[in-house]
Amino acid sequence: APMPTGLGANNYRNREISKRVYEINPNFNAQAYKTSEKFTTGKQGDTVRSMNVAIDHLDTLNSAANALNNGDFRAVNKILNPIQTEFGYPEVTNFEGVKSIVGSEVAKAVAGGQMALTDREEIRGILENWNSPAQTKGVVNQLQKLLGGQLKGLRTQYESGGGTNFD
Repeated sequence: APMPTGLGANNYRNREISKRVYEINPNFNAQAYKTSEKFTTGKQGDTVRSMNVAIDHLDTLNSAANALNNGDFRAVNKILNPIQTEFGYPEVTNFEGVKSIVGSEVAKAVAGGQMALTDREEIRGILENWNSPAQTKGVVNQLQKLLGGQLKGLRTQYESGGGTNFD
């Protein structure tokens, strides 16, 4: 719990609690407690969670893209993928299902909340099922780097507020 503040901090009971806290932990930092609270139950914690989920799910998208077994020619992939879908092969629909979720997750993580439909569509639009494996892997890698950069900034914010266990 946070240290008592304001008028309540000066009563005998709260002074004794404060004294005991510093006896147990001479390095106790009330500011670090507030920072930790923001990153566990507050908006910053939600943002970190969203970014970690998006980074992890981008790996799932990459696996689904590899399962497409696309070649390097987008025009050929654009023709073959709908044919495979018609014949009941699950790889294209699996990729499309994952892409839809991942696009929304990346948008949410980057914006820190809900984004407009056009923003989500723009992110999903760069992840097409007819891309070559190298193109898909490149986009996934770049998105993960961008999200990692955002996490670095949040780590700096956490540590500058006295937090010590961001990981």
